Amino acid sequence: LWMFAALLVAPRDQIGAWIAHQILFLTAVLSTLVVIQGTFDISLSFVGRVGVLETLGQYDSTVTRVQIPGFCIILMGLFLSINAVVNSVSMTHRLLYGVIGIFALLAILFNFGRGLWFWSAVGLIGLALSSGPRTASKLIGIFAVSLLLGFIAVAVVKPKAAAAAVDRALSITREGDRTSSFGWRLEENRRALEKLQSTHFLGAGLGGDYRSPVLSLRHFENHTRYIHNAHLGLLLKISVIGYMAVMGLFALKLRQAWQLRHAHSQFGVGRAIFAWSFAFLGLNITQPDIFATYGAVVIALNIASLWWLRRQTMASIVGRVNANVGNILRP
Repeated sequence: LWMFAALLVAPRDQIGAWIAHQILFLTAVLSTLVVIQGTFDISLSFVGRVGVLETLGQYDSTVTRVQIPGFCIILMGLFLSINAVVNSVSMTHRLLYGVIGIFALLAILFNFGRGLWFWSAVGLIGLALSSGPRTASKLIGIFAVSLLLGFIAVAVVKPKAAAAAVDRALSITREGDRTSSFGWRLEENRRALEKLQSTHFLGAGLGGDYRSPVLSLRHFENHTRYIHNAHLGLLLKISVIGYMAVMGLFALKLRQAWQLRHAHSQFGVGRAIFAWSFAFLGLNITQPDIFATYGAVVIALNIASLWWLRRQTMASIVGRVNANVGNILRP
């Protein structure tokens, strides 16, 4: 709320830069919180889950998994920080944004979410594709160096966490059993599709159940409504018409971000939003961040940033045209 309150009084010609700075600040705070909890095996969060890492039913009491709200903010901050390292002239600023980027990567590692890892990499590819070849090579190089430095730091400070990260990444090949994480998600998807087919894709409505109660999940009272796949979740809640409207908004903003990918910005706002949008939509296949408050906040801030970037770009074009006309008409 404080971000939106401050946004109302922020100078209109600086809104995009202001938003980028706030997201980077939140990224630094949230990432530091995650890294401290994951490194020292302590819980400092009042929301989310901080506990023992579980993979395929096996618990590792020596490694802490940190799942707190706000990782989509951290992901956006990661893309902004990489762009800032490339675009900043000051070495001090490059070091500052580089540190924020490394902490963001460490936070993503301590989340131990394979979907988050995968879609972060997809977002990086989107960031590179939306840049020129020269800038893309710099972006990938900075990401690779940051990732290497971050992993080395984890391997030195907490080697068991580094080993657990490698094991968890490789464990995807052993997923698929009904009781596995992936298996439960497949079961949710199957039940959701059955409900959609039985209702002619009108869904279950807001707060409606899409599946019958499961005895083994009775401790999770929302399991008849909760689904990890947010795309199916949207279809269930607001029907295929509502889902198409939401995806249409994303398509429009993706197109706008692509058009503004080369617009002048220290943080490469257009490219960052383009990359984040792809990663966010993919991430919602396995975790429903689009329903969370922080997911909606980042979406709203990105829309505001694109408005600002488009406004600045148009003003720059008009200024150049007026200057050229003035030169032509000058006696």
